[in-house]
Order: sequence, then C-alpha cells, then structure tokens
Amino acid sequence: MSKFKVEQYETYIATYIVEAGNEAEAVYKVLNGVNFEDEITTEYCEINEELGMPIDSHQEIADSLKTMGISIGEDIIPSIRSVSLF
Repeated sequence: MSKFKVEQYETYIATYIVEAGNEAEAVYKVLNGVNFEDEITTEYCEINEELGMPIDSHQEIADSLKTMGISIGEDIIPSIRSVSLF
C-alpha cells in the first residue's frame, strides 16, 4: 500500500480584537489586515464542500469515488483540494 497526502478544505472561525471608530471600520481593518491585534482564537467550524478538486482534471478519481458510492458534485470533488503520493 502507498501513502497519500490529501488536502481538504475546512472552515475555521478566527476571532480578532480591533480598535476602530465603528463596526464598519473594524470589519474594514480585518479584511485589509490593517492594524489589528493578534488572533485570539481559531475554532474549527465545518468541512467546506463548496470548494473542491476539479473533476475535469481528475476524472479517474471521480469515477472511482462514484463506484464506491461517494456522492460528488457535477464539477468538483467536494472539499478535496489535492491528493498526491506522500
């Protein structure tokens, strides 16, 4: 058997402390990486199935997954970013 490295998209929630005059300015600073303190927490939320590996580039893997009974999208293999030999 071989070993493989599989990268999966996951969603995390990062919490920041921001000094700002109002909520919009606080959001602006986080979105632009401007002047915010260190991240104070990171919390796992869920597997992100909206992103995935394109089927057109990985048709053999997609076909094998379907044969195994795994539900995949029309265009992507949900949540998987890449797979390669380790």
